[in-house]
Amino acid sequence: MSGKVRGEEVTSPIESRALYTLEGISRSYGSTQALSECSFDIRSSEIHALVGENGSGKSTLVKLLSGVLSPDGGRIVMADGTVRTKWKNPKKSAKDGIFTVFQETLVAEGLSVVDNIWMGFDGEFRRGLPVAEERRLAANTLAELSDNPPALDAPTTSLDLGGRQLVVIARALVRDPQLLILDESTSALDISDREKLFDVLRSRRARGRATLFISHRMDEILTLSDRITVLRGGLVVVTQATSETTASAILSLMTGRDMEVAGNRKRQTLGATVLEGTALTLRENAAAFDFVLRAGEVVGVAGLEGHGQDDFIQSLCGLYRPVSGSVKSVAGAPIRTLRQASQLGIVYVPRDRKSEGIFEPLSILENFSMPTRSKYLSGGFLRSRRQRKAFEQYTQDLRVKYGSLDDPIVSLSGGNQQKVIIARWLASDPSVVVLNDPTRGVDQATKQDIYLLIDRLCSEGVSVVILSTEIEELVVLADRTIVFHEFAPFAELPHETVSTRKIVNAMFGHHSSELPEEAGI
Repeated sequence: MSGKVRGEEVTSPIESRALYTLEGISRSYGSTQALSECSFDIRSSEIHALVGENGSGKSTLVKLLSGVLSPDGGRIVMADGTVRTKWKNPKKSAKDGIFTVFQETLVAEGLSVVDNIWMGFDGEFRRGLPVAEERRLAANTLAELSDNPPALDAPTTSLDLGGRQLVVIARALVRDPQLLILDESTSALDISDREKLFDVLRSRRARGRATLFISHRMDEILTLSDRITVLRGGLVVVTQATSETTASAILSLMTGRDMEVAGNRKRQTLGATVLEGTALTLRENAAAFDFVLRAGEVVGVAGLEGHGQDDFIQSLCGLYRPVSGSVKSVAGAPIRTLRQASQLGIVYVPRDRKSEGIFEPLSILENFSMPTRSKYLSGGFLRSRRQRKAFEQYTQDLRVKYGSLDDPIVSLSGGNQQKVIIARWLASDPSVVVLNDPTRGVDQATKQDIYLLIDRLCSEGVSVVILSTEIEELVVLADRTIVFHEFAPFAELPHETVSTRKIVNAMFGHHSSELPEEAGI
């Protein structure tokens, strides 16, 4: 398992059997019970989905299986009947056939793509594998994952978030583990790469391998998995065949209340122009375009990874300088830096919260108040009570779950970290909010909180630009959706006529009118 790589001869698929049986697994952090008597099995030849709200215990369970943490109680029984004795030992987990792709993209930025893929292979096996063979296996694996894979010798610092995620997934696949754990690993991938990854996972299933698949995207869960385990409050609510359930039923089990998958927001009467881009050119030889944003408007932005949509939204807040053209505020002031944008009431919530959003050594309160710290000074002294009151005000609508405001920001689940980042910028009373994939890796309840917040902001005249890799939420949220292809808008779809199918077709450079009705999505 850990001593093999992809591409070797494998035996015929074996009949599905329990590879790892979890019995009564418990784990607490101080007074917080993360997992309680957690029991289910993971079988060969299956894709097993693990779902639950942020804070339900999924990440703790993944860390236990991966050898990062030890449980307080319970055991894992292996396929041969032996009981796992060593827990806090990632190398032992690897020897037991388990490899994990964690939610955050863990790459060594000083190394190339190929060195990152083979990072961690040590001992006799690594020394015995020729460099040419390493490169061949790495290249083949990346080609299976993407039509446009990163170059083997490219530094990982040159890759966007999706490219780095492909490298981390490839690192797992070359090991051909008995159990591959994917923790929100599709959240940074575009549609094309996601589908290729799913094909790889189905191929693994046919060869007798298992995948524990964690995602907040119901369409992925329902189309890919064979069985689903639902966690709520650290407890296993149910394990059942995917074919026996629905998206609404899963959401109800996750939250303990009836929930709709999505709902339409109220439409506002739009106000005057607040932001304007003129003759913007994002790359040499790309088409120039204009952009106008009005008060109270939600503009959705979509596109396949690397087609200019990230550059566009970052140009609105001074993080990216277009090849030509300009972005100006309502007052006519050009926006060239993030500081200028912030002073003009334009704020940016980044996509990668780990590297761009949070300050890991700092507390929840310090992370919240970082850009607005001066508001809480009086006579040169920081008024902590004023900070805390502001935090409670801006996070009440978002329902942030936390213990103490003095706890480190990393003590929160990913969804609650995202809420703190959004609250941080709302505290600056912006007129324009630019959101870069704000619901990436967060649960459905958190998404609904963010959707309601966007609705409230627009009702107050705030404008929102939202780039999202979740096409369905653009259909629900946006007054119009701009789809980028080859570094320029390819289609602009008003809310009245937009559909998932039309957005996806435009992402691939096809006008819906050019295709038969059954084409696309």
